[in-house]
Amino acid sequence: AFAASASTASGLRQAYEQQEEDTNVIVVAGDGGSTDIGLASLSGALDRDDDILYVLYDNEAYSNTGFQKSGRTPGGARTTTTPTGRIGRQKDIDEIVSAHDPAYMATASPGFVPDLRRKAEKGLAADGISFLHLHAPCPPGWRIDTGETVEVAREAVSSALWVLFERERGGEYTLNNP
Repeated sequence: AFAASASTASGLRQAYEQQEEDTNVIVVAGDGGSTDIGLASLSGALDRDDDILYVLYDNEAYSNTGFQKSGRTPGGARTTTTPTGRIGRQKDIDEIVSAHDPAYMATASPGFVPDLRRKAEKGLAADGISFLHLHAPCPPGWRIDTGETVEVAREAVSSALWVLFERERGGEYTLNNP
């Protein structure tokens, strides 16, 4: 369910542990379902430190329903529900997640696949919950050609609009920008 991806993953993790099955549980959820309607579910999984990898697929809007504003929509951005530009600023989900002190957390970009792969593997290997925040340019919502997606993702990183970092439980942030 849209609002319950993290709690559903927690239930799966518990079921696998009761069956003594060693398997990875991975959640892929959008920004609206993670930072708005599903924030309580995500916070609960973080608080329980369930051994899952939570991937936040962040295209900065509710794209599955027509590109409406989400908590991750940047200030000034136009969506179908903010046609003259969003008033306010993005919800800082990384600070919210960091406050839970997960086993591992990182940001990633499709513009830098080796970094993304390394971080996903590190998240899967961590003991406890891991959070991977993936920036995801959206061609229809961002009004870009599909062929420009990777380049736009790279430009977001090179311009520091999207910062690549990682952090392990109790540690400091490490910047990974190329």
